Amino acid sequence: MVRWLWILIAVGFLTACATAPHDSDAPLTGAQLWDRLAPDSVVDEIPEAEVHLGQLFERPLSAESCTEHRAGLAHYLNRIPVDLSYRKAAIECAMLLNEPDWQQRAQRHFDALLDYAGSGGKGQSPWQPMPVLHVQDVYTLIETRGLALNWMRYLSHPTARHLLLEASLTDAGGREQRYYFDLLEPLLRLYSDNPALAFPSGRRELMFTSLEADVFNGDALALTGYLYMDIESGIVNPNSAQRALSQAWEAGLPGGGITLAEFCIGNPESNCATDALEQLIADLTELDLGEAWALAAAHRIVKQNADLDDAEVIESLARAAALTASDRMLFYTADVLTNELGPTDPRIEPIRDELLRRAADQGHGIANLRLALMYSGQQDADSKQAFEHHLDLALSADSPHALMIAAFHHGIGSVQGRAYLLEAAKREMPAAQFLSAIGMFDDRRTASHARALSLLREAAYGGHTDAMRILGLFALGDNPEQPDWEQAHGWFYSGWVFGDPESAAFLAALLSVRPELAEDPDATFMITRSLYVEAGAEAALRVSEILLETQSFNQDAQNGIALLKRMSDEGINEASFTLAERFRFGDRVDQNISQAELWYRRAHKQGHAEALFEHAGMVFFTLNEHARGLSLFEQAIDAGHAMSANDLAWILCTGESGVPLDSARGQQVIDALFARLDEPHPYQYSTKAACHAARGEFDLALKFHRIALKRTQTDDPNNESVIEEMRARLMLYEAGQPYIWQP
Repeated sequence: MVRWLWILIAVGFLTACATAPHDSDAPLTGAQLWDRLAPDSVVDEIPEAEVHLGQLFERPLSAESCTEHRAGLAHYLNRIPVDLSYRKAAIECAMLLNEPDWQQRAQRHFDALLDYAGSGGKGQSPWQPMPVLHVQDVYTLIETRGLALNWMRYLSHPTARHLLLEASLTDAGGREQRYYFDLLEPLLRLYSDNPALAFPSGRRELMFTSLEADVFNGDALALTGYLYMDIESGIVNPNSAQRALSQAWEAGLPGGGITLAEFCIGNPESNCATDALEQLIADLTELDLGEAWALAAAHRIVKQNADLDDAEVIESLARAAALTASDRMLFYTADVLTNELGPTDPRIEPIRDELLRRAADQGHGIANLRLALMYSGQQDADSKQAFEHHLDLALSADSPHALMIAAFHHGIGSVQGRAYLLEAAKREMPAAQFLSAIGMFDDRRTASHARALSLLREAAYGGHTDAMRILGLFALGDNPEQPDWEQAHGWFYSGWVFGDPESAAFLAALLSVRPELAEDPDATFMITRSLYVEAGAEAALRVSEILLETQSFNQDAQNGIALLKRMSDEGINEASFTLAERFRFGDRVDQNISQAELWYRRAHKQGHAEALFEHAGMVFFTLNEHARGLSLFEQAIDAGHAMSANDLAWILCTGESGVPLDSARGQQVIDALFARLDEPHPYQYSTKAACHAARGEFDLALKFHRIALKRTQTDDPNNESVIEEMRARLMLYEAGQPYIWQP
């Protein structure tokens, strides 16, 4: 996405022109006020009527300052009608100026926004947050509800659905609770004229540029959600994370300190300094936050090898439970002990599991779900009963993840399974939305198709890359006569940004056939090369496969062949090998054996392990040049290729294709192969049997051939033709006859 977005955001929501009508006396609902937030609210210059409005907050509100800035305040609220901070200022100014009509109107709209923010349980869960214009609105909402803020931080997820703030709040009765706020909805409304925001990649870029702008403007809270994330991938960078979170903590934000401690304790690879971490834990516990005491317990378990019977661990967990919900603190401690960057320490695993059990006993939904998953797949009666028990408790706690697991448990094709899946989809579980959508596409009704597409988009905004890729393919396939290449580009690009190699392959292929959509004329190869480095040869070769074999992309086979040749020129031996195979078999190109030989030789020279073997097979079986083919098999054996030894031994021991029998040499080759293999392939056992039979050693032939037959029946039971051939050879050996090739 273009970089002007962060500039627009950085100047704030005061940088706008007066295009909306004046605030009327007509009552408006919160939803209607939000609907008035539109792209024309924000432009590059502050409107003249508002140019001095910022001075209103330089000193306590007074009748004098309100009179001076009244017009500017009204002007601003006509453009940005959902700004709670300015709505509150308008109410106070109306009281100071004794303007009851203005006060009533401002209060009415303020109340409508509050009702909208909390309607339908918004704010109680991360999948249904309260929408807010900016962070200042959070403080206004907290104050209005009579709550006290303990700490706040951004939650960064692999999603483009919300820009989430998590807040720990305490009510007047001392009860701690969590609230969740979303800053993405207003951003999407303000920039809804930008077509890039229809796609997850554009939405993610908007989120990161918003946080970036806040960081550059000195907002320490934004450090908890921005600087330690890679903008394109969303992956945590440990060094950047520590630096950014340390800055947030040093700026006085407990949320930054809590996140930093979680990161350092839960990820041994983070290499946080021991002294600094201990000081951080000590400082956090002085704030007397539940999470701080849970972190103290986790720190002692990890760094000082304590267990749950340790007096300090017991005291810390008890203090955490006294400050907030006990079940949540037990689960939180277990979660901190789960290493996100690698396997959990075996010493810590039983401690973590015991914490989960204690949290589950107190009714924690996700703790019960994790325990259920520990028992899933086990066949004994006790494990099945434990799975059902913990899953039921997780469902009773309204866990969306539990709904998903229950759907699979009952079968997503069953009535009950589909019901669970749809409930999980309503709670914004991307996987549930995706699977529900796929199930609906079988329904031919137009309404079901439209609902399925809507669910696919929601899954894509939630970070589901399969949904992104399928939407891209739909853009090309819904109308084959007029494919929407720009829509497909947006979805494939999003999948690439979110880390899906298959989406990247489709994007690279698309830019090959529609180069006008690429900023860089070499984009196809650059993406392909990136796939090779990051995901391996198979992912990179997928681009040429799409260009050669997939409808909408394969109008000109030379696009795929040219890409393979470019990859070969760059030293990618798998591309050279693929070219050889395609020319050998005439796969989407005209068959050309001389070209196949050329590319096999290049692949072998570049280090491809299979190239010499396949070249030998082509020369021997296709060209019938037996002497040259055998020589190539010998060269492949010298290079360490196991199946080359198998095939050469088979040819020599059976007289394949009329080659003179040489069972002594064949036996030597297969015995040498067995001497260096830990676990020979069933076919290699079969070859060894054939060589023994050719030498009249039928007891050994039967021994090895029975192994070959049994393992083939076990490992490849559907390969009926091979199994039947093996049975026929077994009958020959039982009759004291060798297997000799017949034309």
